[in-house]
Amino acid sequence: MNKLLNYFLVAGLLLFLACNKEARDPCLQPRQTLLRAHAYQHADTGSVLLDTLLPAPMLIPLSGLPNQYYYLATPRSSQFSFTLSGVADSSRWVIRPDTASLLQDTFTIYYDRQLRFLSNACGYTYFFNLKQIIYTRHALDSAAIIHTDVTTDANVEHLDLFY
Repeated sequence: MNKLLNYFLVAGLLLFLACNKEARDPCLQPRQTLLRAHAYQHADTGSVLLDTLLPAPMLIPLSGLPNQYYYLATPRSSQFSFTLSGVADSSRWVIRPDTASLLQDTFTIYYDRQLRFLSNACGYTYFFNLKQIIYTRHALDSAAIIHTDVTTDANVEHLDLFY
């Protein structure tokens, strides 16, 4: 009788773990689309680009995103990623190269949204096609869209910011 009870307990535990959807994620591919930016400066020797390590970069969304939050990149970083809105055709951000500085720039990114089906396990996500960027020039020298398609590919750089 005691062995039978142990078998039922083990079988019940295995059944619970197998049916618990929170314990496992059947999606085995990336679902999040992030716009990846890189800060550069022009070298004195022509067309050579140098990484610009921003002391403590901070991004502040101004419009197009439902949740207003601050995004602090890793200190002394030249690369950062951020999201675009799935409900608007533009997103507006403030970027500060350093949290201690009052010098900041605003940039607005215009894009097209495409709802894409990934798979039955992963569902849908938005892909974006970048159209235009408008920016101020307080600390920022210029900005350029390098790659227009924002997908789930984590190895693509989309935006270059020149300081």
